[in-house]
Amino acid sequence: MGFHRRLAPSGFDRGVSAAGAALTVLSAAAAALGAAVPSATAAPTDHTRAEVDRLYTAAEEATESYNRADERADELREQVTRAQDRIARQQLRVNTMREALGSLAGAQYRAGGLDPSLALLFSDNPDEYLEKAAALDRINLHQAAELRELQAAMRELAQERAEATGTLTELERSRKAVAAHKRTVERKLAKARALLNSLPSADRAAYDRASRSDRADLPDPGTAVAPSARAAAAVAAARAALGSPYVWGSNGPSGFDCSGLMQWSYAKAGVSLPRTSQAQRYAGHQIPLSQAQPGDSISLASGTYTGNFTAGNSGTAAKPIFLCGGSGAVIDGGGTDDGYAFHLNHVSYWRLVGFTVRDAQKGVMADGVVGTVIQGLTVEQIGDEGIHLRDFSSDNMVRDNTVHTTGLRREKYGEGIYIGTAKSNWCTVTNCKIDTSDRNVVLGNHISDTTAESIDIKEGTSDGKVIGNTFDGSKLSGSHNNDSWVDVKGNGWLFQGNTGSHSPLDGFQSHRIVEGWGTGNTFQDNIANVDGPGYGFHLTSDGNKVTCDNKANDAAEGLANITCTS
Repeated sequence: MGFHRRLAPSGFDRGVSAAGAALTVLSAAAAALGAAVPSATAAPTDHTRAEVDRLYTAAEEATESYNRADERADELREQVTRAQDRIARQQLRVNTMREALGSLAGAQYRAGGLDPSLALLFSDNPDEYLEKAAALDRINLHQAAELRELQAAMRELAQERAEATGTLTELERSRKAVAAHKRTVERKLAKARALLNSLPSADRAAYDRASRSDRADLPDPGTAVAPSARAAAAVAAARAALGSPYVWGSNGPSGFDCSGLMQWSYAKAGVSLPRTSQAQRYAGHQIPLSQAQPGDSISLASGTYTGNFTAGNSGTAAKPIFLCGGSGAVIDGGGTDDGYAFHLNHVSYWRLVGFTVRDAQKGVMADGVVGTVIQGLTVEQIGDEGIHLRDFSSDNMVRDNTVHTTGLRREKYGEGIYIGTAKSNWCTVTNCKIDTSDRNVVLGNHISDTTAESIDIKEGTSDGKVIGNTFDGSKLSGSHNNDSWVDVKGNGWLFQGNTGSHSPLDGFQSHRIVEGWGTGNTFQDNIANVDGPGYGFHLTSDGNKVTCDNKANDAAEGLANITCTS
């Protein structure tokens, strides 16, 4: 959702016009509609809730498709109306020309029965006849011109009718698309409601609190300062909508979807915005990425952005910086042997949403990052690891991403998501200090075709959560100890509601690389379809817990190498 600013394929740009108010209206919109906003400190506690979040996200995407189709249908209806009006005027013109030419032809027929030489012979006044004959020649020339004009008008009329027929056909297709998207939204929302209703009342209440109340990363729309009078009016309108229901496909005034509220709020300020968030992103001015400021919302247009890009400025908890795009917006690192496609370099409070990252040594690298969300990206064709949080990166969330085809440079380093730094690299990355990249949440990601672990959690990291992810280890190399989906060497991590399939040895592993690390981790309600010779859960360090609600299928050694607990 949101007020996005265009980012042209030739280079990263951010919006300036009313940019400071954009996030405020986003925040008011979220508050008004009760939309879930990711938080690094508030995550669902089982895969049912993760699935509900996924369904709501899918429903919102389908709603945007519905809005586009509905907007296109409205445009086509206007085109049909205008075409019908033009056809009517053109038909009247053709009829008038036909009547004029018909009258002239009738007069000539009545007057032109005699051969001209006989008419001259029998004429009482030859001079008068000759004058009439010259006039008749001029009339014939005018008649021929009018006939040509009539023929041209008839061709234009036929073309108008053909175009109108094509527009009507497209309108019918658009109407069908509207209906199809409507059914998709209704189906996903119904499934999400059913899943929510299946939760125990305590879990349902916890989900509501997480999705509606815990919004530390959103500004209070009552205290935010707008940069202009129009921006202030848009914020005021959004605030006035507090308590309005979320109604997909609606732009007010009794209910809204996200982009609908944006359009309505800015209309109250005298600013006309397109209907869909994809179209809204094309409004505004363009400024380089290096000048991104707190509260900016940067939109990537579809296209390929080749190079290694770095975010150097921070947002704030109240005003994060958004970088958003569809899957057709591709950041291409230019080769898997070197470079980070996108580097969050000691910045905080960014939101990376929706676009594709590919063809780099590392996909998304986060060094010294706090309060940042990496959401809905497609990360593919990567030389080493897909997404890496290190160098004291804490309180971040990596959620709902698709990561696949990693390890193209060296299979040893082909992890999907990598948290922290190996002890052997502490002096290189963290000045010989323990890399305490803590309290990070990895939620709802789909990771496949990685040559190393889907998720690798290093010694020194603590108190994170890995929830509701899916892993496919079909491409795990099995060498260099790359023989499980998850390998945890940190402390106090929760692994819940994850599902894995195909592993060369075990599903989940823990190790003690550094004394005092690799302990206090909990594995709960996971499904391990190992299809391999090892365990579902093989924990080689003490102090870890595997609950008995975990399941291991086709694991030759069984559920775990330790006794499960209730």
